[in-house]
Amino acid sequence: MEKIVETFASYPSERDLSEDQLRQQSNLILVNYIYPVPASQLAKNLSDGRSLLDVLNPEFNTLPYVFVLCAKIDTAQHGTNVFEDNWRYFRSLMELYDTRQINYCQKEFRRLVESFCQYAEGTSRSIIAVKPLKKALLRTDSSLFSFMHTIFTRICLKAKCYRDAIQVLDIDIFDSPPSRSAKDADLRGFELLSHEVMEYYLYGAQLYMGVKNWRRAQDFLSQVIAFPGNACSAIQVEAYKKYILVGLILDGKIHLLPKCVSPSTARGLKSLAKPYEAFATAFKNADTENFRQEITLTRDVFWQEQNTGLAGQCIRAFQHMQIIALKETYVTLGVSDIARQDFNAEGTAGGMGDVERIILGMIERGEIDASLSQPTPGSADPQTTVQFDSEGVDEAHSLEALEQQIKRIVSLNNQVKAMDKKLTLTHEYQTYRANSATGGLRVPGKGHPMDVEMLDMGYGGGGWGDDDVDETVMDYDEV
Repeated sequence: MEKIVETFASYPSERDLSEDQLRQQSNLILVNYIYPVPASQLAKNLSDGRSLLDVLNPEFNTLPYVFVLCAKIDTAQHGTNVFEDNWRYFRSLMELYDTRQINYCQKEFRRLVESFCQYAEGTSRSIIAVKPLKKALLRTDSSLFSFMHTIFTRICLKAKCYRDAIQVLDIDIFDSPPSRSAKDADLRGFELLSHEVMEYYLYGAQLYMGVKNWRRAQDFLSQVIAFPGNACSAIQVEAYKKYILVGLILDGKIHLLPKCVSPSTARGLKSLAKPYEAFATAFKNADTENFRQEITLTRDVFWQEQNTGLAGQCIRAFQHMQIIALKETYVTLGVSDIARQDFNAEGTAGGMGDVERIILGMIERGEIDASLSQPTPGSADPQTTVQFDSEGVDEAHSLEALEQQIKRIVSLNNQVKAMDKKLTLTHEYQTYRANSATGGLRVPGKGHPMDVEMLDMGYGGGGWGDDDVDETVMDYDEV
C-alpha cells in the first residue's frame, strides 16, 4: 500500500509536462498501479486511519484521485451513506481538477459526476451540486459542449438557481467533443447523445424564462426545434409548445420555425401543438372575449403539460399589448377610461388602482413610452391620466442596445474565425486540398470527398470571416 501511495502522490513528476510526457506517465500509472489493484484496496484507509484521498491533491494528482473516489463508491457497504461521507472530496475535485489529466479517466469522471448529482437530486438537495458544477464549467473551456452542461442546467432548474445558471448559459457553445473510434474505447466517456444536447437547450430556455429573458429563451428553444432529424422527438414537441408561448410574450404572434427544420418535422410539430396554436391565434386577434373563451378551453392542457405559468405570462402580455395599442389612437387618456376597456383576459375585474399599477410597471420596464400625471388639488377631473410619448425610445437606450449588439457580432466573428481555422486542420479538409491539387473533388482510394458546400462557405480561401470587424467598429465610433 505504501508503494501505491508514494506512486500516486508523485504523479505527475512535474506540473508542466508536455502532452507526450503526460501521456507516457499516465499510461504507466494506469497499467501498473491502478488497473491491476482491486477497488477494495484503493478504497482502504491508511494505517493512521486517514483516507488515501486526504494524502492526494485533487489539483495535482487528479488521475489517481478520480479512481480512488470511484473505488470508494464501488466498494461501499449497503446502508452506508458513501456519497454524504465523500461529498467534500467530490467538491474539491470539481473545483480543482486538472483538465489534462481528466482526459485519461473520462468514463470514471463522468460516472462520479452523474452519481453524486443523482444523490443530490434524490435527497431533494439539488442546490448542493450547483456551485461545484458551476466552478468546473467556468474554469474549463465553456464554449465546448460537455456532458456536465446538461446535468448542470437540470440541477439548476430543480434547485431554482436561475442566476447561477445564467453565468454559464450566457457563454455560447460553438464546439462539441470529438467522437471516439473503437480503438479509443478506453478514452470514451465525454461523447454526447442527441437527447442530451436537446435537453441542455430546453432546460436552458426554461432557466432564461425564470429570469424573464424571453429573447434568449426563444433562441434556445429554436436550437431544440432545429436539431437535425427527419422526425420530431418528444423534446422538440415540448420545445415548440413553449416556443409558441414565448413568441406571444415577445411580439404577440407565432414566430416562424427556423428555415432548417424539415417539412416532415414541421408538420409533426404543428399537429401535436394544435391547442397552443389556437391559443396563439386568439391572442393575435386581440378580441378579449374570444381570448377568454380560448383560455377556458386550454386551461387543462396547460396544467397537464406544466405550462400554466408560461400561459399566465401570455395572459398578462395580452393586457399589456392592448394598452400599448392605445398609443396609436390617443395622446392622453384617463386611467379610468383604460379600466373600462376591460383588457383583463383572466376575467377578474381590475380597478383603477390595478390598472395604474400595471401601467407604472410597464413604464419602469421600458415596455411603453408614457408618463403618469396625477390630478392637481381642486381639479375638475380628479383622476390619473396617461401621457403617451410620441418621440419614441430614448436615444441613450438605443445606443446602448446597439453597442451590445456590435460587441456580440464581434464575438461571433472571432468564433467563426477560430472554427474556420480548426476546420482547415481536419482530415476531411486536408483530403479535399489534396484532391483539389489533382484537379477534382474525388480521387478513387484517397479518402472522403469534401462537400461542395465548403466551397460556397469560403473555407478554401478568404471569406467574410476574414474581415476585420474590430476595425469597422472603430471607424463607426470615430464617425
